[in-house]
Amino acid sequence: MDTLVTVLLTVLMFSVLIFIHELGHFLTAKLFKVKVNEFSLGMGPRLFKFGKGETTYSLRALPIGGFVSMEGEDEDSDDPRAFRKQKVWKRIIICAAGVFMNLLLGLAIATSLVAAENSDYLVSTTVSQVVSQEAEGDLLQKGDKIVSVAGYKIFSGEDISFGVSRSDPTGKTELIELETEFVVIRDGKEVTLKNVRPFVRVTYEDETQEDRLNFYVEPEKKTFFAVLRHGFFETVSYVRTTVLGLIDLIVGRVGIDALGGVIKVGQVVGEASKYGISSLLYLMALISVNLGVMNFLPIPALDGGRIVLLAYEGIFRKPLNSKVEYALIAVSMILLYLLMIFVAVKDIISIF
Repeated sequence: MDTLVTVLLTVLMFSVLIFIHELGHFLTAKLFKVKVNEFSLGMGPRLFKFGKGETTYSLRALPIGGFVSMEGEDEDSDDPRAFRKQKVWKRIIICAAGVFMNLLLGLAIATSLVAAENSDYLVSTTVSQVVSQEAEGDLLQKGDKIVSVAGYKIFSGEDISFGVSRSDPTGKTELIELETEFVVIRDGKEVTLKNVRPFVRVTYEDETQEDRLNFYVEPEKKTFFAVLRHGFFETVSYVRTTVLGLIDLIVGRVGIDALGGVIKVGQVVGEASKYGISSLLYLMALISVNLGVMNFLPIPALDGGRIVLLAYEGIFRKPLNSKVEYALIAVSMILLYLLMIFVAVKDIISIF
């Protein structure tokens, strides 16, 4: 039963994210009077369809994608409202709108979660207390405003833990031994602390021990504008986390095992569902931003690649040779499908 619920939640989550993405393409196409032949949620055989005006709306059997089919998008058309007949800047906006909608959804969810927190205060970036002054290495001081951690720019209190984790992406270093660089504003001046040990080992009365952060940060009064600011910077953090993760993968800082597909996401959805709606919404915001960033990559089969091709057309005043363009899109699509299959097989093997 738990497996069925997890599958349904995962399908529902991806369906919403895909719908929002394709809705961006659809709305901007309609805004610019481009003829839209079909708006489909899902891939494969149609389950049902209905027509309204010139557009067919359909639901397909496989919940693994969706599409907006515009007149003259992938073929020649003499219709003046065809996609390829539009000005380059309009086509760029249409292609970018899906990414924008995913980022906007992530922003809306992140801001809502910040607003819904059961507290009158938010987490700031100013140190309010240092737990132990006996810790080794450079020490933070009360009143320090944290600017960056391990080179990772800090915009909100929630950024601090990720900045600390950047010091040891593999997670193999014992917390008490972890050292990293903090840049802080102290007495109005920027100070670099080279060997900060963010964690301290605390011994309790029952003689149990725990490694915990060696500092606290000041609370910030929750106001309307503070909530908007924190929601915005939470979304910025999601974007940066995704980009840095890709960079780490490319340069070999993390291994191929770090890659996860729909099956892995389903496992995470199942775990998140145990902690309530807030955890699921947080995960949804993170995945939505992740999808937006991934779709913006300059790969011909993705929105980012289409935008690069359109930028080429805008700069050189002529489109790339259609045969070359279609070949690039086809090859990149095949490679993406192969990557998806590889990741899915890896996820299945990891389960068993």
